[in-house]
Amino acid sequence: TAADFLPPVLSRVSLLLPARPTREEGAAAVRLAAALSAHYPGAPLTVTTGAIPVGGAAGTTSPFERQIVISGTEPRGFQLRSGASGTYAVLGGRADDLTRTAALLTSDLAPLAASSGVLVEQPVAAPQLPRVMGTLDELGIGTLTATALYRPTVTVGIDQTQLGGPVRDVRVRLAGTYSPGTTGAAGRVVVSAGDRTLASWPADATGTFDRWVDVPNDLLARYTALTVALDRPVARGGCGEGGAATLSVDGSSEIRRATASPPAPSGFQSLPQALMPRMQVAWTRGDLPDVRRAVAVVSSLGRMARAPLGVDVVDADEAVRSRVPALFIDADGARSADLPLRVRAGSGGTVEAARPDGAKVVLRLDPQLRAASLQVIADADRTLVVATSNGEPGLLDAELDWLAADPTRWPTRTGDVLLQTPNAEPVQLNTAPPAAARSSSDRGWVAAAAAAGAVAVLLAVAAAVELVRRRRRG
Repeated sequence: TAADFLPPVLSRVSLLLPARPTREEGAAAVRLAAALSAHYPGAPLTVTTGAIPVGGAAGTTSPFERQIVISGTEPRGFQLRSGASGTYAVLGGRADDLTRTAALLTSDLAPLAASSGVLVEQPVAAPQLPRVMGTLDELGIGTLTATALYRPTVTVGIDQTQLGGPVRDVRVRLAGTYSPGTTGAAGRVVVSAGDRTLASWPADATGTFDRWVDVPNDLLARYTALTVALDRPVARGGCGEGGAATLSVDGSSEIRRATASPPAPSGFQSLPQALMPRMQVAWTRGDLPDVRRAVAVVSSLGRMARAPLGVDVVDADEAVRSRVPALFIDADGARSADLPLRVRAGSGGTVEAARPDGAKVVLRLDPQLRAASLQVIADADRTLVVATSNGEPGLLDAELDWLAADPTRWPTRTGDVLLQTPNAEPVQLNTAPPAAARSSSDRGWVAAAAAAGAVAVLLAVAAAVELVRRRRRG
């Protein structure tokens, strides 16, 4: 039935679309990829996209794989069908039908769909993101408790994706209890992030605490671990004298934050939180390869998020004009002139590298550099992720395949440009100074960082060109 179509554990989903999908069919595939990634948080789920085979889908009998056909020419709603190799699902109907049915599969209402065919008459409510203030209970963290002989410790995770967007000025109200000391001084409650102590206070005989702690903006990453520990004096008597102590941070503790613009950290480390709560997806060609590229990026970003990504598929012109965060698939570079790219490999062998101060450096290369790139751009008050090339879509596909081959590659990217050249692994570039430098009044430091960033870009491009030359000669 539709209710049990998605199993508790899922390793692969194949989305099958017409060879020439409509925008509505492509949009349903991208939205479903985002929803599936949120439905299986932390799981190594692979979402692939392909054309519906001649004669229909074959289906699968694997308990950990599913095939889903998305077609506007099929009957409205959700249907289960049998193929040559097993069962598969069909999502059909108009644009609204596709959207509603895709949302149903991963919603809390799915258990009601206890039939092999379902038509969703009303929209399924999208999950609500946390507010500016949320308790640990509301964020799904709950009460945290640890017991240890001398130093019980709990970790409060501040995940920007769980908070629904890029954050700054984070304040945490820590309320909880601990085992009061039985002999002499009871020790201290210490709050830290990394190797920096943020706050501490005496652990008095009450055994309770309720304190506000500020988290400095320079410590905020995609995920920041806030450590709360009860430091007790080491007993001078026998081993274990005084017994174990317990420390608890209550689920009513609060996290408050403001929205960061531009996001910090920047570049790839700002993803996916800089695209939340809602992002636009646009493509220039809109063919099946473009849909496949969008699904690959969105599903990868969704795996890093603790809250669902809201996705709206729009046309390219709207995405260029909009002030909403966006993923722009420009596989052959047709719209590159309209996008604020940091590194631009144009026709005629020119390579432009932008500097943070607004200047740019131009190289003319011989032979001409063929390249694709993923670029994360802080454009005014929004973030753009652009997947593009200078007429070589195959290089872009190779870059996306490289990222997908190892689930650790997306989360560990740094910098703001990932450059792909022929016969080489992608090169990671950083064309902008740290966010702190952008707000600094020390213009000399900014200029130095800008120059260093530009030099790094050009050296990396030159190295890539030299590698291509050597391989051609060989």
